[in-house]
Amino acid sequence: MMPAMDLRWLDKLERKIGFIAIPGLAMFIAGMHAIIGILTQFKPEMPLQLTLEPSLILHGQVWRCLTFILIPPNLTPLWLLFWVLMIYSYLIRLEAYWGDFQFTFFCLIGALTATMAALATGEGLSSTPFHMSLFLAFARLNPEYEVYFFFVIPVRMKWLAGAFWFMIGWDMIFGGLTDRIALLAGLANYLLFFGPSHWKDMKLLWHRSRYRGRF
Repeated sequence: MMPAMDLRWLDKLERKIGFIAIPGLAMFIAGMHAIIGILTQFKPEMPLQLTLEPSLILHGQVWRCLTFILIPPNLTPLWLLFWVLMIYSYLIRLEAYWGDFQFTFFCLIGALTATMAALATGEGLSSTPFHMSLFLAFARLNPEYEVYFFFVIPVRMKWLAGAFWFMIGWDMIFGGLTDRIALLAGLANYLLFFGPSHWKDMKLLWHRSRYRGRF
């Protein structure tokens, strides 16, 4: 694993609000994706009770601020199995690396910023940017880790992360205003944790390019 950034401020925060830590949150998220995905096969309208809909939140359905992150993509049973195994594999490793508090805090910040974006735009938002932030966090910490597409083709996390960043950049440039707000809100937790380390990497690359240009 590579170091993410200086998170000493999180250690201080944990001493004050450490009670919010949820042990086993990674397993809970993956398990709920499996349960909701299976139930959706028989009752397709069921996830509508969990989506991030600002108008319904304002009418008292506040559980939607959190439950939207538990909705899996609409997949066939085989692909649902692949999805659940994949998110479980990297969520459980993130939780083990960070600990219960930091992992819970990362998830809560992602859910909170997505909810704020939904309320600000007045439009329902999906959990895709939120789950993208978790995937990118794992890829940042484990760039050489390999996953197997179709259980056969090995692909390193850094290349998958590169593809994700390309799609994010594409949507930021060519997407609508709501798409941009949703992406920024969904990735706010990632930027909070990893933004400074990315900035350091960019400055290092800049200094190296200037040094090479002198010769």
